[in-house]
Amino acid sequence: MKKLFLTVCATALISAGSAYAGGNNSVVAQVGNGNAANVQQNGNDGVAISAQVGDGNRSSVHQTSSSHGNVAAIGQAGDNNRSAVIQGGSHNTAISYQGDNGQRSGIAQGGSRNKAVHVQNGGGNRAYTGQLGYKNKAYTKQNGYGNFAATGQIGYKNKSKVRQYGVVHVSLVGQLGKKNKVNSKQTTYDNKSLVLQLGDFNKARVRQN
Repeated sequence: MKKLFLTVCATALISAGSAYAGGNNSVVAQVGNGNAANVQQNGNDGVAISAQVGDGNRSSVHQTSSSHGNVAAIGQAGDNNRSAVIQGGSHNTAISYQGDNGQRSGIAQGGSRNKAVHVQNGGGNRAYTGQLGYKNKAYTKQNGYGNFAATGQIGYKNKSKVRQYGVVHVSLVGQLGKKNKVNSKQTTYDNKSLVLQLGDFNKARVRQN
């Protein structure tokens, strides 16, 4: 699946590089049964990629009329996964990769040059990210079963890194301001973490086993 995802991504980016100004580019690849992909791009210079292998997967990419130069890439391998990306603004990047079954991923971004990445393996994991502002970055990785992560960032150059390995962890991150940082890692099972930072230049580190 990763090979297919990378091939589709490379194809889309090559196409985007050769396209005329203002043109959007989309690539959809599906292997299996009962999969569905929906791509809607109303801005310009957008790239949308969806690669799905398995059965009953759903992916959705919506880049709004206000968007310019945004990139959205979704890769799903397994059954009954769901992933959605909504982006406005300019030069934002959203990447979601899900393996195994029953995963859920949602990314919404507005502003400019924000980046969100979700990587999930296992089953029944949930990851959601919302960002508004400039050059915010959010990375979420979950391996295991029944984990939940939600990240919200508003402002300038905030960074969040959440990693959860195991079973039924919960991580909630909220940041408002400038150059705040969160680094959270939870392992084994049933840990819960909430980080809320308002202001500038704050740092939080969480480790729970």
